[in-house]
Amino acid sequence: MNTSNLWKKSVTGLFALFLIAAPAAVGVADDVAGDVEIDEWFNPLGLDEVIGRLQVLEWAWTEFEGETEQETMRVRYALVGMEEIQGQATDVVELTVDGELWRIWLAADGSVAQAEIGGELWPPMLADMVVGPMVMAVFWPFQMVDFYGVEGALTDAGPGWDFRSVAVGEAHVGELTVPVQQVSLSMGEPHLAPGEQVDLLWEIADFGPFQMLITWQSTDIVGDDVMTLHMRVEKVVLR
Repeated sequence: MNTSNLWKKSVTGLFALFLIAAPAAVGVADDVAGDVEIDEWFNPLGLDEVIGRLQVLEWAWTEFEGETEQETMRVRYALVGMEEIQGQATDVVELTVDGELWRIWLAADGSVAQAEIGGELWPPMLADMVVGPMVMAVFWPFQMVDFYGVEGALTDAGPGWDFRSVAVGEAHVGELTVPVQQVSLSMGEPHLAPGEQVDLLWEIADFGPFQMLITWQSTDIVGDDVMTLHMRVEKVVLR
């Protein structure tokens, strides 16, 4: 099984956690964080959280240097059923990671009871020790949402945040059309080094039972170096 590309992308993303990056955004309106309404926040950090709310979730993650696309990672999660593995009930999940099918049997405690990746079956012990961290790495774009403290910044922004605009509209996410709040903002000191600024674009969609970030884009400009990271949720099917 060749997982080098996945780990390369995962390491790149984790490195970006500490560099921080982002873009110029669009939108019209009020320069106040309090204008963004958050009712029931949901950020899918891993399989055990996604299983409780979603049947299908698809997203794409792209890195740019300047205007040049460097890499795009595409992931599709689907909950396909339940199955008993070694006497315990498991949720059966399919992850398609850049075209490669991962079949995951997830136990009630969140551990990986069994996995099949690229046609290779992983036994329970190796599945949880090796495949478990790989699955978590797939969800790191959403972990970065937590790193930015999106919910806290939107509801109670402190020093270092500059809200430029808040716009309200609609977005198509798969077959759903949902209300969206688009927020353009920037981050500076004390979160970043003096002279550095990160511009961000966040889109928060209201799916009814919860609200979730469906787009986040960040552009970090330091001198002549420009790095942009972009994540977009492309499909959501509720359970």
